[in-house]
Amino acid sequence: MTTPLRAIAGISEDAWTVTQRTFGPEIAAAVIALIYDKHATGEVLSPGGYLRGMVEKARAGDLHLERSFYGRLSGQAA
Repeated sequence: MTTPLRAIAGISEDAWTVTQRTFGPEIAAAVIALIYDKHATGEVLSPGGYLRGMVEKARAGDLHLERSFYGRLSGQAA
């Protein structure tokens, strides 16, 4: 049995369920990968808390994931 990335990233199963309901399964998986990447570099200390903040922003219409992904990708190209 393999350990899901969400568990490795420190995301609870309940938070994962909420994330999937909020974003849909594909975008939720990308969100977890983004959080894991930020956690691995020390930018995010509490993955679960960061995820909760993202979910709240998404529900309020204030989350712009495309900016987050573009920023990560452009930063890695340098």
